Amino acid sequence: MTDQANPANAPAAKPEDLQSQSAAAGTRMRLADMRLDELSLARLQRFDASAQTQVFRSFEHAVYNFCFRLLGQQSDALDALQDSFVQAFSRINEFHGAPVAAPAAAANGERFGAWLRGICLHRC
Repeated sequence: MTDQANPANAPAAKPEDLQSQSAAAGTRMRLADMRLDELSLARLQRFDASAQTQVFRSFEHAVYNFCFRLLGQQSDALDALQDSFVQAFSRINEFHGAPVAAPAAAANGERFGAWLRGICLHRC
């Protein structure tokens, strides 16, 4: 993984922004239920830096909120957020879930959010 692909190099949101944006979104989707589309998954598996940035931005609020609920401190949650994405992106080829475009397989496949949640739990 290159330095550009590191989520630490993506513009960081402030902790209060992460919490307020999630609350403003109204209905929050549980991290475990979040999925990736087929194209994003394929790009991640090629370690595409722009795909990593896109996925990071799509999932960062849910991951931060999950980590914050577990850890209770903003700084700890931000560290866990970053560490979890670095680990997920470096281990993306271990993810064997079904992307959104494969609904028949999705029932048996692991959701990306559930896989990422497991990484967060292990980190926290």
